[in-house]
This record gives sequence, C-alpha cells and structure tokens, in this order.
Amino acid sequence: MNGLARLYNGRIIKYKPDIPVKRSFVGNITQDGEGTIWVTAAGMLFRVKNDKMQHVPINDDPDIFITSLAVNSTGSLYVSVYKKGIYRLKGQKWEHVIDIDSQFSEQIIKRIFFDRFDKNKTYLLTRSGLLCARNGMAKPLDEKNITGKIKGQLLCIEQDADANIWLGTDNGAYCIMSDGVIHYNSSNGLTDNSVPDIYFDADKNLWLGSLGNGLYRCEGDRYTVFDRTQGIPESKIVMSVTEDWNKNVLMGIDGAGLLRYDGKKTSEVPVPIGSPYLKGVQSLYTDKNGTVWIGTGQTGLWQYDKKGFRQVKNSSSFACNFITADDNGTIWLGTSMGCFYYQNGGLKQLEGIPPYSVCNA
Repeated sequence: MNGLARLYNGRIIKYKPDIPVKRSFVGNITQDGEGTIWVTAAGMLFRVKNDKMQHVPINDDPDIFITSLAVNSTGSLYVSVYKKGIYRLKGQKWEHVIDIDSQFSEQIIKRIFFDRFDKNKTYLLTRSGLLCARNGMAKPLDEKNITGKIKGQLLCIEQDADANIWLGTDNGAYCIMSDGVIHYNSSNGLTDNSVPDIYFDADKNLWLGSLGNGLYRCEGDRYTVFDRTQGIPESKIVMSVTEDWNKNVLMGIDGAGLLRYDGKKTSEVPVPIGSPYLKGVQSLYTDKNGTVWIGTGQTGLWQYDKKGFRQVKNSSSFACNFITADDNGTIWLGTSMGCFYYQNGGLKQLEGIPPYSVCNA
C-alpha cells in the first residue's frame, strides 16, 4: 500500500509514483530483456528509473486499467488491459496484439503465460477460466471440454517438461494433457488446499506450493512432500471467525470447512454429503437473526442455521471473499465477480463495479 521497496546492501530503498495515485499497492513486478523493472499500481503502469516509479501511459488512453504483466522469451514486455486485450511494447510504441472474445472481455486477466513449446500460443489466466490465444484472438481452451472439468478459482499456471499445462486452484491442482485432464488432490497424493504457486526448475522438476499442507515436488509420477517433518510448519488456514446462534465460536478453514469452539473444546462441523467444495471457506458472517452466511471459493454462498445448510441460488459461479450487512440488514458480498447484495432469496449485482475480486469493505 506504500509503493515499491528494494533491499540493497542491507538497506531498504523506497520508490514512490511520480503522479498522484489513490493507492500505491504494487500488484505486479517484472523485468524486461533490457533490465528495466516494470510495476503496476492502481491499474497503471510504471517504470522504475532514477529512484522513481515513472508513469508510462499506453497510447495516451486515460481509461486503460492494467491487470497483469509478462515478459516473453525475447525480453518483450506484454500487458493485459481490462476490456481491451493484450498490448506489447515495441521500441517506444504499444501494439495491440491479442483481442479477447467479446463474451469473455470483462474477465480480469491475472496472468499472461507463453507456451514454451509452441511460440504461437499464449495462455491468459482468469479467476474462473483459461483462455488460449492464437493468431491474435483469445478464446476458451475448450478442447475435450477442458474448461468444464476444472472447478474453482484458478490461482496460477505453469508448464512441465512434457508440455502439459498445470493450474493451481483453491482445491489442489489440475494437469491439462493432450488426452484429458487430471485433478490432483488428497485422493491421489496432493492436497485439497489451495495451490497458489507452481514453479518449474532447471532440473525439470515441478514444485507446487500449498496453503497449509507444505511444499510438493513432482518428479514424474511421484511426489516428495516437504512439510513439518522437514521443518515446514503445517497449519490450518483460518480465513474467518464468527459466532453461531448459541454464541459458540465458528472458524472458517480453507480446505477443512468449519470448526466450532464451545468454550471447552473444538469440533468439526459436518457439511452436507456431496458438497466437498463447501470446505473451502473464505468468509463468514452472522446476521441479526443468527443465520451464519458462508462464503466459499468454489460453491458460492451458503446459509447455515439450526435447520442446516442451504446454498443460495445462482451463487456457485464465483468466490465469496467478504460478507457484511448494512444498517437495514441487507447482506452484501465482495466476490470474484464484483459486488452483490442479497434480496428476495437471490443475489443482485451492484452495477458499476468491475468484475474483479472485492476483498473487503
């Protein structure tokens, strides 16, 4: 929230934007082939030069909102622009190089990833889907119904030595191969927790970092797990805390559902059979009637009271990151698709809020 900092010779060097910005939160950092450091803040692009973050406009367009940066194998800088596609810096000029199919143009591009085996193929990662760009146009990667087999929020992307694409999600990882998709979770040796980062090393090993379950190294068809036995602490990630109708403490655990503390002991709250993704709790809120509202990463919004669990209709397509209520008792949600409120048994979207993640209010 306070700009960019660099550790150099044991001291911290701070860099501030050279123009006024509402928030100096740095969202992306990369280095191009010439050694220039590029960052984003408040949806704008900055170049680090002369101890400053120098604002770099794209074609003098004031409506540009940048969501991610990437550098390809030749060192060229690429930027994703909300609703406008992908631009590339060539010399001193910006070229528009990738359009996005109109029905997906409002999705936030979190990551630009260049295929290492096919130079004509570029992947664009959003929270809910994977787009593939060829010949200047990005469309869903829908070969063999791939997108329909991948559930939950997409967190990261990588490619292994066999050209397979790996996606880290909030419920393990997916491997996209030429003949189908494999979901790696606790049932086949990985984890049900979030996998926010995947790294491909020089020895062609794939490393998968999880939230709370340690680090995994994939060597062909087997895993090596680096967890608390190797000194990495294992912990449950508590995402949110609230009280139930009996004043017991409820804890929302990412990957483990709900835990209840009654003042003496902690116990797991059973979730409905057939709803494994309900265990990916992201947020909790108890309203004035004692109903607990549960925001999840893959199955939307749920209500929980003395009668049990109920899923709110039409909420399963996005992640609920924050829940609160106004003075009138209306429930408000910060989600991966913008801001919503609950009315007459369903959710209505607040117009004018872009569909990127709203984390708090």
